[in-house]
Amino acid sequence: MPAQSFNQEAEIGYHLNDPATPPSLEEQAFLEQDMRLWVPDFPQVFAGKDILDLGGGRGTASMLISRKFAPRSITHFDLSHKRLTAAREWQRSQSNYFIVCGSVYELPFPDQTFDLIISNSFLHHLPNVQMALSEAGRVLRPGGLYVGREPNFNNPLVRLGVFSPLSRLIMGASNHSQNEYPLRAQEIEAGFIQAGCQPDLQYFWRRIPGLRHPLLSVAISVRGYRTHS
Repeated sequence: MPAQSFNQEAEIGYHLNDPATPPSLEEQAFLEQDMRLWVPDFPQVFAGKDILDLGGGRGTASMLISRKFAPRSITHFDLSHKRLTAAREWQRSQSNYFIVCGSVYELPFPDQTFDLIISNSFLHHLPNVQMALSEAGRVLRPGGLYVGREPNFNNPLVRLGVFSPLSRLIMGASNHSQNEYPLRAQEIEAGFIQAGCQPDLQYFWRRIPGLRHPLLSVAISVRGYRTHS
């Protein structure tokens, strides 16, 4: 079960040991190959779009997209000031790259600001995922797209790998934040519908690209298409 409310201090504290250095070209190349599995119409989907990288961390996705795929603009958004500093140098060299610190529950953008929202393993950090998706739907333009990658917690091995006491013993510490919980695909679909988006969830596994089973796959390509109404 998710926590009753989002603990902002705990989430920031969980990332205190994250490096403040920019993501390397190798990290970006690895993500590029991964995104081919979960971003529809990759990479053409980014060209000429106003994009929000939600929970963007050190900026691996936003810097990759900015560097290679010609967006009209990209906004790198995260809760942690420290993680955002990793992209400061890149921001200074790009006129269409913006860095914003804030909460997904109160996005500091006007309605219908973005054509595309991208996120990577983000929603399962949010106890009130419906509120977050409502904000995402609010800032998407009609016909816009939310696309993200999430663990498939319908797979019991994925749940055990993240949340079991054995995994904490192996890692030597908790390998998840206080806010994380096994968010199920059905909850994501319901959240998108209530936010005015048409959900489309596609199951996959990077190591076995042909495996699309809703219980055996380890990840989900999460897509929400903003309706025109």
